[in-house]
Amino acid sequence: MLRHSGWRTHATYLEEETPLSTRQAEILALQKTYHTKEEIAETLKLPEETVDHHIDEIQEVLAQSKRLCTLVGPSPSSDTDVRTDFELDTMPWNLMTSGKLDYDDEERTRLKLELYHGKWNTMSHTYLLVEREIVDIDRHETRTIEHRGAYGSEGLRATIYDDSESLDEYYLRYVLLELAGIDPTEGSARSPQAVLDQHFTEADADAARKRAKERVTRHKIESEKLPSKQ
Repeated sequence: MLRHSGWRTHATYLEEETPLSTRQAEILALQKTYHTKEEIAETLKLPEETVDHHIDEIQEVLAQSKRLCTLVGPSPSSDTDVRTDFELDTMPWNLMTSGKLDYDDEERTRLKLELYHGKWNTMSHTYLLVEREIVDIDRHETRTIEHRGAYGSEGLRATIYDDSESLDEYYLRYVLLELAGIDPTEGSARSPQAVLDQHFTEADADAARKRAKERVTRHKIESEKLPSKQ
């Protein structure tokens, strides 16, 4: 497998978005971008036993919080039903795009989507979609409802809109596909009218797409050229 040269970008993301320390984020980012334990130790100028110790600490953090990005996930061919809650996922998922939508609603306060890419051989591209719905329980507590699924490009295009509840949610997913190099309109893609069972004007759609583009961030992958529009 090709090692991913942009691991520092992912380490920074992990440090900012999870409870991991700087060193823990670096080690996890290296591990998840195809680096062996020996290579991690050499890159960070650490003894291998120290790397082992940090990996144990990452497991402890995971046991305390399931909200860690890219730590837990399905295997490339399966979904959440076969995932062990506290199993460390060492699959090298590379973050491609993420998007966030805030709600003025006590029951549903935020939706966060993350799209990851994995290349398991020279011909196979797999995408991991992580959806986190943040729910405000008592104003002082929040609960995270998380859904994950691994798909090929066509399977992702067919299922990515399933949980959309508004035009803004539809186009948040639409733009994620665009930035991942997957044409949102091809194959089994569904229109917002079909997904939401409502009629929308072209102006409504254009405005929602523009808002979505402002909410979505493209995360750079340096190790390989992603597929163009499929």
